[in-house]
Amino acid sequence: MEMHNPRMEKIQQMLNHSPDDLFLIYALGMEYVGHSDLIAAAIQFRKVLDKDHTYVPAYYQLGLILQEQGHEKEAKEIIAKGLSEASEKKDTRTINEFRSLLEENG
Repeated sequence: MEMHNPRMEKIQQMLNHSPDDLFLIYALGMEYVGHSDLIAAAIQFRKVLDKDHTYVPAYYQLGLILQEQGHEKEAKEIIAKGLSEASEKKDTRTINEFRSLLEENG
């Protein structure tokens, strides 16, 4: 799906100069979420996690996408990993968000 989104194009340009910038990869994923391109978004969030398994927001977003796509088992695994990372960082608010996701998922 070809999109002309100035913000997305700007992020892509910055990524061309800094391809390992996790924030930019994550931001690109969020742009795809905003355009309901969940497959492209999931690819970006997986890239973030491949480079840094402690990047908690990427687990959350990927877990949401997997839930929405009906991949309950994988969603639970991703959300559980994110919960574990959030617990390591003692991030109470994020821990509660992950717990909520798990409860929604059954």
